[in-house]
Amino acid sequence: MNKVNCFLCLAMLLFATQVWSKGDLPDYYPQHFDKAGVFQDIDSDGRVIINATAYTLGSNAVVHTLKDEYGSINNLRDDMELGFNMHNPSSKRKVITEIWILPNGSIELD
Repeated sequence: MNKVNCFLCLAMLLFATQVWSKGDLPDYYPQHFDKAGVFQDIDSDGRVIINATAYTLGSNAVVHTLKDEYGSINNLRDDMELGFNMHNPSSKRKVITEIWILPNGSIELD
């Protein structure tokens, strides 16, 4: 593996450690997420805005809260930290399939 790939793998490992080191999460939370970020809004087209990027919410998307395994999009509030999975993370089409609300301070912001 070249140095760039090693650096990227190390950075991803450190990021995952940052998320998990902030406290115990419920058993129904996964060990990793495709992406993580801060919720900002839902735009007029129904897209979820996270870290200034618009994502389409899949028709069967599920939201998980720290208190309930199954919540809803209505549980999301401005500045909430989220982990989320996507239909096809490498695709240009950004479709969220599942969201987990994270405790405040779970994501280290730049």
